[in-house]
Amino acid sequence: MSNIIEELKSEHIEIQKTFNSLYTLSTLKSEEAKKKIEQAKEILINHLVKEDEKIYPFLYKISRNDTNLKKTLEVFAKDAKEITDKAIKFFDKYLNTKNPSVLEFTRELGDLYASISRRIFKEENVIYKRFHLENHSIDLD
Repeated sequence: MSNIIEELKSEHIEIQKTFNSLYTLSTLKSEEAKKKIEQAKEILINHLVKEDEKIYPFLYKISRNDTNLKKTLEVFAKDAKEITDKAIKFFDKYLNTKNPSVLEFTRELGDLYASISRRIFKEENVIYKRFHLENHSIDLD
């Protein structure tokens, strides 16, 4: 597998670890809590930007001649938008609310984390495999 795929998979692990660490927050009012939430946001955004720059343009180019891939990418794009919208709402709320509820935070975190985890699984088993098949000999770093 190419270096970029291994790097992105490693980032998936880091995203999951970071989001899991948010479950240990007993208060959301502390600076430590805000830093952990900000870190999760930053890790997720940086990862999405990297995928958008390194993986998807190549696959979109190939999809011009592959209707199945084009349909797959359309489904993934719709899914990505939904998750991104959910993540933005979550981070905006919990980085800007003065007195957030820990119970509500935990519930909404679980929902977001489940969406991200499903996305990671699908991405690694569909998108990354297809990328590797199409371009396993080119290192995009």
